[in-house]
Amino acid sequence: MPPEVRISFSWVRVVGSRVIVSGHGAQAPDGSPQGPFGRVPDVVSLEQAQLSARAAALSVISSVQRAIGDLDRIEAWLSVSGYVNATPGYPKRPQGLTPSPR
Repeated sequence: MPPEVRISFSWVRVVGSRVIVSGHGAQAPDGSPQGPFGRVPDVVSLEQAQLSARAAALSVISSVQRAIGDLDRIEAWLSVSGYVNATPGYPKRPQGLTPSPR
């Protein structure tokens, strides 16, 4: 998404005791989309993509915190999905995450 694009909807919706989050990418501190933009590995390096994925995850957490206040209110994550824009046949795949017990 080009930097001049502004999102005019909320990334987070609180419905009862659930928080629904959608559509996140990496964001700059002002909320604008943060690059790099392009496919891995022909435009964006693996290292850049990893940093962008980390920034996207932090953006999700930040949005949830703004919506509910205290992150300690979270009892469980029901589903977490992420997508990578990669060239067809790119051999590297996102590494799986092992949930930590609470």
